Amino acid sequence: MYILLENWLPNSAELSPSENVCSITATVVCADSESPSLQALTHCLQKARKLISLPTLQNLISSMPNKLRAVIKNKQNTVSY
Repeated sequence: MYILLENWLPNSAELSPSENVCSITATVVCADSESPSLQALTHCLQKARKLISLPTLQNLISSMPNKLRAVIKNKQNTVSY
């Protein structure tokens, strides 16, 4: 039995640690009021990278088993966290 890609729930942002990291990074980058130049963007991205702590990354990864169990328990319907 195969699951069609569009029906594959892990495409959901809440089941992707990398999506969460991107969201955190975007929040930091968008909050910076520097002029929109490549140099300013590079500076903002470096700043954002330094602000994401190792415990935050570990938490995103270690929370995956519980998130997956919740999805399975909820029969692949939306799960609120």
